[in-house]
Amino acid sequence: MRTAVRGSWFPGRSVLRRGARRARAKLGGMESPESLESPETSPTPSEAPAHPGASPRCPSRRTALAAAGALGAAALVAGCSGGGSDDESGAQLARVSDIPVGGGKVLKDHKVVVTQPVAGEFKAFSAVCTHQGCTVTRVANGMIECPCHGSRFRITDGVMTSGPAPRPLPAEEIKVTGDTIVRA
Repeated sequence: MRTAVRGSWFPGRSVLRRGARRARAKLGGMESPESLESPETSPTPSEAPAHPGASPRCPSRRTALAAAGALGAAALVAGCSGGGSDDESGAQLARVSDIPVGGGKVLKDHKVVVTQPVAGEFKAFSAVCTHQGCTVTRVANGMIECPCHGSRFRITDGVMTSGPAPRPLPAEEIKVTGDTIVRA
């Protein structure tokens, strides 16, 4: 029996009572939900969905959220790990003669800045600014300069002297072999 409610059709009270009994049964009340189903329409346990209205082939919301969380955690761990550099150790960066005394050179392909604060002493730093990840572009007057927001770093230790960068440039390991500078 259907009853009209505000211009739409609404199931009768007997249908509502049956739904309430099922809900109470699920919460530990009266009868079990299986006893309320007729044997002809009741799904077999292997094809029964996790909740009413769910497809037996679709994952539950809990399973989908767990999978999404696992993927997010994996991406986070992969992003935070060192991940290995693009350049192998031993890769040639520059020649000693290319690096001026009291200055340096930005090697964009390797994302490294190689400096020579005093004759014969070579240092290397990441060419990625610690403020917003811009690549530094120039070494002048004993400073490594980032064009994006004006951060400046000393060529001796990579420490920020002005600008918004929160940390010094990370040091890179290098070694001089003859006339070449290579990654350590």
